[in-house]
Amino acid sequence: MVVHDAGRDLVTRGEAGPLLGWSVSELKRWMLAEPGWPPPVRKDGKALLYDLAELLTVRERLHPRRVRHWTEQEDAVLCDLELTAQEVADCIDRTVVAVKTRRSKLEVVRYRHPIHDQWLLAKTCIVCGVLRQRDEFLIAGRLQRRVSTCSTCWPALLAERAAVVQARTARSAGHHGAEWTGPEIEIVLRPDLTAEEVAAMLGRTYNAVVTARWKAKHLPAWIERFHL
Repeated sequence: MVVHDAGRDLVTRGEAGPLLGWSVSELKRWMLAEPGWPPPVRKDGKALLYDLAELLTVRERLHPRRVRHWTEQEDAVLCDLELTAQEVADCIDRTVVAVKTRRSKLEVVRYRHPIHDQWLLAKTCIVCGVLRQRDEFLIAGRLQRRVSTCSTCWPALLAERAAVVQARTARSAGHHGAEWTGPEIEIVLRPDLTAEEVAAMLGRTYNAVVTARWKAKHLPAWIERFHL
C-alpha cells in the first residue's frame, strides 16, 4: 500500500517492483548491482520505504523503457525449454516477467494454478508438525483440495471439529428428534450446502444431518419412504 508522506508517495521494494515494470527479485538485483539508486527514506516497522518518484526517475535514466516487438529470433530462443526464464531474459535483453508472459501467450509453458499440487512431493502436517509424503494427505471437500492434516491426525481432528459444530447446532435444534419429512430430506441432499448449514436451516443438529445423508446414500429403503 502506497504511503503518502509530506507530498511524497512512499513504497516498499516489493510494492515498487511491479510499478517499475520488474519483478521484486529483478529490482533487488539492479539496486544491488548498480550505483545511483536512492536510499530508503525511512523505516516503517521492519519495512524500508522508498520515494516512488525517485525510483521512477532512476529507472528511466538507467533502463529507459522502449516498445519492442518480438522477433522470430527472440521467439526461437524463448521456445528453448532447456533455458530458464532468467537465462532467456539475459540472452535477449528482456525482463523475466516479459519472457514468462510471452511464453504463456505462445503456450510454450502453461503455468499451473497454485492450488494444484501435481509437483508437490511432501508437506508438513499442521497438527503433528511431521514432514510427510504427499499421498499421506487426503483430498477432501467440495473443491477436492489436499488437506493440511496428515491421514494419521485427520480422524482425531475431524472428530474434534464435529464435536464443536454439534455443540453449536444443538443450541438451536428446535426439531431435534422429530421425524424427517420429504421437504427436509430434499434440503439435506442439496450438494451446495454443508451439513452445518442444513442443520441451521432445519433446526436440526449436525450429527442428525450427517446421519441422514449417510442413510440416504447407503440405505435405499430408508430414502424410498420419502417418495423423492
